[in-house]
Amino acid sequence: MFYAFILPLVVYAIITCNAHLETDVTGLSKRDVGSMTFLSRWKADFQIGSEKDDISFYFDFDDSWNYLPVNFVGCNTSVSGTNEFSNSTTNATKNTCVFSTNFGDLTNLKSRYNSTLQTTILTDKLIIGDYQVDGVDFVPLEYNDTIGFLGLGLPYQSIDDYYNISDGSHKNFVQQLHQTGVIDSSILSLWLNPGNKSEGQFAFGGIDEAKYNGSLFRFPMVNSFAYLEHSKFLEIKMDSLLTSTMSFTQPVGMSLNPSALSTWFPQSYFEALVNALGGKYDEKHGGTSVHKKYLTLNEVVTFKFGNFNLSVPISSLVEERLGKVYTTFVAGNIATLGLDILQHAYIAIDYDNNEVALGQSKANALDSEKFVNATSNLSSILLASGASETSLAIEMQLALQSPALILFASQRSYGSLSGNAAYTGPLMGLFGLIAGVLMAV
Repeated sequence: MFYAFILPLVVYAIITCNAHLETDVTGLSKRDVGSMTFLSRWKADFQIGSEKDDISFYFDFDDSWNYLPVNFVGCNTSVSGTNEFSNSTTNATKNTCVFSTNFGDLTNLKSRYNSTLQTTILTDKLIIGDYQVDGVDFVPLEYNDTIGFLGLGLPYQSIDDYYNISDGSHKNFVQQLHQTGVIDSSILSLWLNPGNKSEGQFAFGGIDEAKYNGSLFRFPMVNSFAYLEHSKFLEIKMDSLLTSTMSFTQPVGMSLNPSALSTWFPQSYFEALVNALGGKYDEKHGGTSVHKKYLTLNEVVTFKFGNFNLSVPISSLVEERLGKVYTTFVAGNIATLGLDILQHAYIAIDYDNNEVALGQSKANALDSEKFVNATSNLSSILLASGASETSLAIEMQLALQSPALILFASQRSYGSLSGNAAYTGPLMGLFGLIAGVLMAV
């Protein structure tokens, strides 16, 4: 005898939201860390709570926690006995911030005290377009803020850094959506319009094939800083850059930060590209000036990641200021690809499996959609050639921050790039020299 069983069909959502880039955003704060200043943030509009109050959130690639603006109100004693609501200020509905809750009732909001973080954790429902997500945790913001933060950073990149908490494994907003069964995977896809860099679309749990040309290529995240057990950055290996007049090759870990307006190159890459553009340092205005022809020149710079080539118009790497033309990119301590480059890349991030997929983004494709469900991981996407390394040689600039890191770097500087040293020769000798001096002291 045979029995037929009908298994329930589980349908996962692909949640999308249109995002807008705000620049010159100042005065943002999180917890009691103090006031923070950011040059730019991606922002989208949501609804929160049973009453579906409108609220805006910034997408935060530097943190894995969510933050909700709250104005705590003190409790006043009733002047004529308990439960006499007409004379009690503690029973009034609180409408002074972006959500409402009835004190003494708390039907719209749950809260609990986290003794490790020494703060109250708020839990509420969040409405994203047509989807309602229950049980989203927030850390309260207590600085009269009106905009919250949704954490899109790695699990090991969080508020724990400020409190020296060792486990550092708090899941970010995308992973929470997956954990609660709303989406099928902890995958976030980003389309940052190359035709309008203030416009973008974030997709949770899916990939939009209508927003990139050719194929996607998959990369494992790498960790340039060997003294860290887990990478704190969305970092992949870049191999080289190519212009019409030169090529420069050096494997280096580059973190991805779609909220950064400018790219921070290692000194070697910075100098190579500046030389190719004929740039000169402008001491008066503090930037690298180039010829104004680059504002309209129909040429590209190619950034090579294994066998994936990302083409970026030179015009995206320069800007006009004070009647002169300057590079958008600079030399920085932590190598970071910013929006001047990333707006030309379609990006898919797999937070659970520490992988990133890249493709060549299409311009002005906001209204074109061809979504595919990203099931469990990005394994169906071709692994880029030469992308198997997961560690890179430590960067000198960060190592110089403390003698302990210098000593550690000197011990780990050889062979830390799976057979290829990202920095060799004089740099390795310098590590050894500094370490020797310190040990002698």
